[in-house]
Amino acid sequence: MFKIREFHDYLKDMKDIIHMNDTFIGSRFDMTSYDGFEYFVKKHYSIEHMKEYNYIKYVKVQREILCTLNVDNYVKKIEEINKIFIELNKQNILPYIDFKKYLFKIYSIFDLFKNRVNIYSGSIKKINNFRKTINKDVDDTNNIDQPYWYVQGKRFIDKEKLILRLEHGQKKLTERIKILEEKYKVVKSMILDFIEIETKNGIDHSEIAKSCAFRTHLGIRSEDRINNIIYKFIKDNKLNVDYLINTNILKLLNVNMEKRSTIFGEIKGEADGLILSKKNDSYIIDCIIEVKSTIRATFEDTNKFVNLKKYITELFANNPDISYDYRGYKFTKESFINIIEKPMQYWTIYMCVGDNDIIIEKSQLFFVNCLKIIDSEFIKRYYLNNDNTAIEDKFQIIVNNIDNVNYQFDEWSTNINLHNNSNLYLLKI
Repeated sequence: MFKIREFHDYLKDMKDIIHMNDTFIGSRFDMTSYDGFEYFVKKHYSIEHMKEYNYIKYVKVQREILCTLNVDNYVKKIEEINKIFIELNKQNILPYIDFKKYLFKIYSIFDLFKNRVNIYSGSIKKINNFRKTINKDVDDTNNIDQPYWYVQGKRFIDKEKLILRLEHGQKKLTERIKILEEKYKVVKSMILDFIEIETKNGIDHSEIAKSCAFRTHLGIRSEDRINNIIYKFIKDNKLNVDYLINTNILKLLNVNMEKRSTIFGEIKGEADGLILSKKNDSYIIDCIIEVKSTIRATFEDTNKFVNLKKYITELFANNPDISYDYRGYKFTKESFINIIEKPMQYWTIYMCVGDNDIIIEKSQLFFVNCLKIIDSEFIKRYYLNNDNTAIEDKFQIIVNNIDNVNYQFDEWSTNINLHNNSNLYLLKI
């Protein structure tokens, strides 16, 4: 049987894992004083600092500058590329693509075209193979002399009509391939021109690729590392439990992903891992494992768990006999008994990988809830017009939200039990 307290003890004994508590609350910058905030902004949001230490943020700023100044018709070029995607979507040739959402994986757009051509080519090949076997596809079990075939749910007895239907489909797919290949050349030329504009203005797409690849690699490596810790704990203690990774609780509960904002607020969906124990013919959720790159990422995440608890509690209060099948596991009301009856620190564990400083910064909550430094207005005033009053206006947001942030930090501390044996761990890189 899995006992979360034993798992806590196991983690605390590991040399490269730090169990976080309220003694780690601190601050590198006094964000509630103007001098401290100004120093923070000028240090961390200088173009040079971002370019060296946070290349993705640097690119976001540079792109906003290009949009604001509309360098070389930068905005128009984005719109023209999107027009082609809209046109292809209306013709049911490609799913809708928003070019802006691909700016950090721009070359993958070329693969979208190639993959779609491969899909259509594969369909044409299937049609050709089917045409060769038409005369053999006779259903003898119906004891009839007249053969028939099913295509896309429609029954065909007339062979000639069937062949015409197949030829029509083949022709349509061939036309789509032709259009895709033509538009691919146009889009590729436009995107390469777009990349050239960005390159001339200090944006290096090879650096973007490296930064994105590093983040992806760090995330995968972190999850693998934590999964191995959990697997070892299960093996060493000879526990009869399952560890299900990369899960989605909303899908488990058949909740539409677009409806994750409920009357309780936004509820938790994806979970990095579920530790499950079998009871009768269903499974109990003993613990939910969450992997985060920073402690800051847990601030808004805990409320989603609290909202999930409220949602599940009401769901089974109204439907006590409902059950779900998810990835071969059966879940009933009893599966969620820990979530329904206990505070979240008894059924969740946060594992943070990637923080260089062993510190819990309350000031990070300003950025989570109310403060966005990089926006078009700030970029125009601070970066383009050298207007330092833009920093003063941002600081005023902090002044107006100090009480709210203090309240939310206390709420977060309670959710993870920070002051008394928390469920928060920091793994050293």
